[in-house]
Amino acid sequence: MKQLAFEYGAGVMEAMLPDSTDVFIPGETVKDPESLPEEKLEEAYKESLSHPIGMETLTELVKRIGSLQRSKPWSLLFRTGSRGESKRPVTGSFP
Repeated sequence: MKQLAFEYGAGVMEAMLPDSTDVFIPGETVKDPESLPEEKLEEAYKESLSHPIGMETLTELVKRIGSLQRSKPWSLLFRTGSRGESKRPVTGSFP
């Protein structure tokens, strides 16, 4: 068994692990990933927001959500009071 101390929260946690356990320490046992030059960070940030990994663009997501809201008016989903405040959700089938 080998004892491993690792950062956890604001402190350190220790664990006893089998000798066969592979331990990966970034920058020591595993090469650190490449980083972007500082002058390209803002462009990369904007690109990641507008094109999330594995998803359609945020513009397309917003359009799709907007069309869902138009197809299911809130008046069918929630009863509203005289001043527009929400009441309990309506249950059952809708016309």
